[in-house]
Amino acid sequence: MNTTCHSEYLKLVSVFIKPVEHAFISSNKLKNEWQELNYLSLPDFKNATEEYKVFKNKLKSHNINVEHFPINESLSIDSMYCRDASIATDFGMIICNMGKAGRALEPKSQEQFFKKKKIKILGKIEAPGTIEGGDVAWLDKHTLAVGHTYRTNEDGIKQLKGLLEPRGISVIIVDLPHYKGKQDVFHLMSILSPVDKNLAVVYSPLMPIKFRNELLRRGFELIEVPDEEFETMGCNVLAIGPRHCIMVDGNYMTQKRMGIVTRSVDYFSLMDFSAKWDPIPTMLCQNHTQLVKGFMGQTTAFNEERIKSNVLRLGENKINGESRYIHGTKGKGMFTFYGGHDPEDYQHRVGDAPTVLDLHPNSPGYRLILNNVLFPAARKKKLKT
Repeated sequence: MNTTCHSEYLKLVSVFIKPVEHAFISSNKLKNEWQELNYLSLPDFKNATEEYKVFKNKLKSHNINVEHFPINESLSIDSMYCRDASIATDFGMIICNMGKAGRALEPKSQEQFFKKKKIKILGKIEAPGTIEGGDVAWLDKHTLAVGHTYRTNEDGIKQLKGLLEPRGISVIIVDLPHYKGKQDVFHLMSILSPVDKNLAVVYSPLMPIKFRNELLRRGFELIEVPDEEFETMGCNVLAIGPRHCIMVDGNYMTQKRMGIVTRSVDYFSLMDFSAKWDPIPTMLCQNHTQLVKGFMGQTTAFNEERIKSNVLRLGENKINGESRYIHGTKGKGMFTFYGGHDPEDYQHRVGDAPTVLDLHPNSPGYRLILNNVLFPAARKKKLKT
């Protein structure tokens, strides 16, 4: 079987990791370093060790060869994030030069380990150049995207291109925003995780327009991480095979979008109501088809498990456990929520050119919008019993 390092999603065969106990070493080391390295809180050594064992066992359960970087007390607790110190290529390892001063010793430690394992070294990024592995992602076998960030500078990118472009690799530069500033960690892979040939988990609000358009031009379908799940690492996905991923627990909507519903199969069904007993819901659902194409927005759907019992579900995607279209009363008024932004532009974003409505005279999605414009004229009459 042919294997390659130039993929983020093909079957993972072998991987190097840094177990928590090899990086944290002790509770005292954690206490001494966590604030200086800008951790949000003090990690619990015991819990972190147990969680990492679960992660390692998941890898092994899929017949992935797992090797460990050794303990090195001169390194910081950040050395657990071992992807950042080197870049794997089919031509050999590229040893990085870290953009975070507290991690400066990690690349040399990895270089020594690779040499001991007789793994070829292609080259090293030298000062003043900096680059971190979290800022690079393979889009295909011949294309590497690299983020220009506070951790990866222009000189580092220039050196990277010098190593790869003569070997037929195209390097795409992605200029990332300031976001939370120099002290925060913000890599390219904070907003991008390819999980199949033409499928990627992304957070578009922080993605440069030029790069996002390039992904779409290449035929990528984008799984959008909702705002509330970005800070809980919804984009931080490890693909161990095409569409087969390990990710942080709790990012409910991202998990569902990854696992089941993609653009090609994203539809929701309108519910049936009686015009006699439920005139307003009937009017809101009036359409020439019960099956409506889904589409994305800042709020796309509601988790059905969290919808109150007094809220009426007008349209739902049962496979995904989502309601896309709901209606209810609030005080003396009513509300209707229709998920997404533009029914005829799957991932239409604020600022994009408006859709030409005349091109979609029979759009089921626009019909629902029209229903909502007209429905206030409906009045529910008192029924005689």
